[in-house]
Amino acid sequence: MTTVAEVEENVRTWADFTPLSAQELSDLSAALDQYSALGKQFCTGCGYCKDCPSGVKIARLFGIRNRYVVFGMHEWATRAYRRITEGLPDACTECGECEAKCPNGIPIIRQLKEVAEMFEGVRD
Repeated sequence: MTTVAEVEENVRTWADFTPLSAQELSDLSAALDQYSALGKQFCTGCGYCKDCPSGVKIARLFGIRNRYVVFGMHEWATRAYRRITEGLPDACTECGECEAKCPNGIPIIRQLKEVAEMFEGVRD
């Protein structure tokens, strides 16, 4: 949380707290196991990196990457990447501001290079 509004929103979320059912806990545990297997390479889409001084659309690019790598949506991800007209990985100056903000410790600069390689040639 970085603003008072975010704190207030989180408090409102818990005002009507209802514990998870046994099935929900089981489903959550299975999902956490699946994501845990991805290690620190998985972007959760928190958006803390969204204010890149070079205009790189990190969260958007990583969302596309996740669909490609994690969910196997290769055609969808390729089409989505092709539609991007600004904020591409090649605009990254490797300043490191995004990595300092990432709560998951993702090596964002390295992963942006991987995204560029993954989709190399789809924009030609």
